[in-house]
Amino acid sequence: MKKQKEDARVDTPSDSTDSRTASWVAPSSLKACPFCGGEAAFATVRYSSVTMAEQEWEQDMFHYVSCVACGACNRGLVGHRNQFLAAVRWNSRPGEHRAAVAKAEGR
Repeated sequence: MKKQKEDARVDTPSDSTDSRTASWVAPSSLKACPFCGGEAAFATVRYSSVTMAEQEWEQDMFHYVSCVACGACNRGLVGHRNQFLAAVRWNSRPGEHRAAVAKAEGR
């Protein structure tokens, strides 16, 4: 697994729960990895209370999707607010689903 920030802890969905997620998304709804075609899975990253205060975040856990074969992920710098946004962005491909991403973000 890629090295995380010192104060970040990566959890698998079975290791953590968060009532602040928009809704549960079935792992089977994830598209295959756009790079290697491997299976995708949900993951989370949890930040410390110090980082939360420094960044003025209202939540400590963020979501992303990762390929179990090659490790490609859509975490970006922080992660996504909920599993739904992570799934929408993972499933988006250039030229596809841009409206779904904008709608999910409330734009």
